[in-house]
Amino acid sequence: MRLRWCALALRAFVARWGVLLLVTCLVVGGGSNGPVAAVGGVAGWLVLPLALAATRGWWLLPAWLAQALLGAALVWGARAMLWPVAWREAERALPLRRAQSLRSDALVVACALLPLWALEAAGAGALLASGAPWLLGHRMLAMLALASAAAASLGLGVLLLQRMRRLPQPRAAHCASTAAARPAPWLATGTQAARHGRRPAVMAALVWLPLWRGPARRTGLALAMAAAALCAPAVGLAWRPGWAGWWLAAWALLALLATSRLATLARLEFSALHAACAHLPLQPQRLQHARQALPLAALLPGLAALGLALTLAASAWPGPAALVLRPAVLAGYGLACVGSCAVEACSAPADAAAKSSRWLLSLALCIALASEATA
Repeated sequence: MRLRWCALALRAFVARWGVLLLVTCLVVGGGSNGPVAAVGGVAGWLVLPLALAATRGWWLLPAWLAQALLGAALVWGARAMLWPVAWREAERALPLRRAQSLRSDALVVACALLPLWALEAAGAGALLASGAPWLLGHRMLAMLALASAAAASLGLGVLLLQRMRRLPQPRAAHCASTAAARPAPWLATGTQAARHGRRPAVMAALVWLPLWRGPARRTGLALAMAAAALCAPAVGLAWRPGWAGWWLAAWALLALLATSRLATLARLEFSALHAACAHLPLQPQRLQHARQALPLAALLPGLAALGLALTLAASAWPGPAALVLRPAVLAGYGLACVGSCAVEACSAPADAAAKSSRWLLSLALCIALASEATA
């Protein structure tokens, strides 16, 4: 039953997002002779760092570790589809041996990593077929490193699922009784501020304080990580101004990913808190709008850093390396990115197929404008 449930969940995920990967491969490999060559060329980038490290001596070890962690990160992202926490009590009630759980975990992790392994195999085949002279004499070592990294990803994924089983179960009843006996500090602060009519203090207590010491700490951590990650394309733009189109496309992709994740987390973690504020003299729409604005706040540092990097690249270093900006297209790119993220943050939970279609259309529009923003 577990294999059937995981297979259905993974199949639904691939049906929603597989077209995004296929279209991305075809767009990036648009200059290839055919779609198979395009997909193989893009997949080659997955194994290229490991193949290069195989020719550089001790650099093979960190490259091998990064390749193994890539698969483990995919398993961590799909952990809710591979082993939901709600299964904990049901599994504990069954007479299952550790060997059985290990075998079951290995099967579902292998199913989750199968698309990655297929892409890596296609990339390795394309790399070997290219006959690169720098790889001659190191082919066997590179292929062995790739195979062992795939096995390490499988082992790390199994260890992750085993670790999830051993995590202590939260004591929901104790937490509920404690919360009923003593009000939470952020809720008490919000109640006092609402009674005195201080709306900014209410928003700080009911929206921002939970990110730090309340029930929305995961949202706060994700908000900080997203703000830092969205500054990375600006650093890359300052490092390689000639790749401006790629950096702008990367920023659009990161912005959509971060907004979607933050909107989901904020909706889950703020719903109970804001529902408990129904007795306060506040308009529910204000709290909802403040919660929806949280994902957009993560875009502000990245937008400022990206604008500064574009300005410096276009004016501070005159000469052949300077960028030629197209202000109208660049303004359209900014509006498309912010507008797409705003739609993702403010839209209500909808059908998964409709959400993925809207997400794909937004990403395609932002990438198209990013490729034309500089001359």
